[in-house]
Amino acid sequence: VSGIDINCGCPQGIARKGRYGAFLMEESVDIVAEIIHSLRQNLPNNVGVSCKMRIPEHVDQPGGKAILKERVHKLIDSGVDLITVHGRTVKENK
Repeated sequence: VSGIDINCGCPQGIARKGRYGAFLMEESVDIVAEIIHSLRQNLPNNVGVSCKMRIPEHVDQPGGKAILKERVHKLIDSGVDLITVHGRTVKENK
């Protein structure tokens, strides 16, 4: 295994029902950060951990960019090796 990707970008209805994908990131970036931290602590250093996420729903409104920045910093602090930001919101379901 070269790496593990945490997909917090899935906007599908099944992900909403299961509280995973993009909906988990919307619900609690702290839970996502805990998952990444746990993986990083328990995987060999040569196995990368990445996370895909979507931009917050109201990124273009006051405070929206701060939410994105907070999420990215929490992921970095948790030990993620790579972050992919999908350029759409959850509601843009593509």
